[in-house]
Amino acid sequence: MKAKTLSLFFAIVFISWLNLAQTHAIEPDAEDAVENSEKAWGLLDAYLTGVTTMRAQFRQVLLDENQQIVQTAGGILVLKRPGQFRWDYQDPYEQLILSDGTHLWLYDPDLEQVIVKDLDVSLANTPAMLLSGDASMTDGFKLMEAGQYGEVFWMTLVPRSQETDFRNISLGFVGGQLQLMELEDSLDQVTRIILQEVERNPELADDTFRFVPPAGSDVIGELPVANQDNQ
Repeated sequence: MKAKTLSLFFAIVFISWLNLAQTHAIEPDAEDAVENSEKAWGLLDAYLTGVTTMRAQFRQVLLDENQQIVQTAGGILVLKRPGQFRWDYQDPYEQLILSDGTHLWLYDPDLEQVIVKDLDVSLANTPAMLLSGDASMTDGFKLMEAGQYGEVFWMTLVPRSQETDFRNISLGFVGGQLQLMELEDSLDQVTRIILQEVERNPELADDTFRFVPPAGSDVIGELPVANQDNQ
């Protein structure tokens, strides 16, 4: 993986906050486990049901298998359900990851490179689609554990599909609001994201999730006709 460029893998298997595996692994008793499970699904369902659009600032940290920091990044996340999102990475380098509902785009201004892929069903069980999707979370994930730790209520989800590059994703809610996420991948790397200044259901411009490759950029993949203005 190039040190400068966040890989497409981390875009797809997001989103998406703190080292949960080590910090909140408390064994609940059977009664508490059932209660926490019901609370977790209810909390997530209530949150997603009430969100049509969202905008937030984010800080992202990538840790290796030894919990050493490999990369840090930050920027702005915008999403619209179902199936549209954009991650504008602004620090330390600019990069755009965008779903328009039918295609997934990765744009690196410094490399003048655009990667475009079909947004097919294989992305349905990925963290990138978790918040922006319209299917029930129980269809794509099963609950591994949930519980209250300090002021944060955590739930850890495991993808039902075996065709994923990550093991689990953990969500942290404070006061019923999603503020933290953590992804553990198959290489024992952990991606942590902290959401800040979250706006629920803001008005978004019509072209927020439309991407036209800049003139002269190198496009990898089949470019849709609607996105060929500058080509």
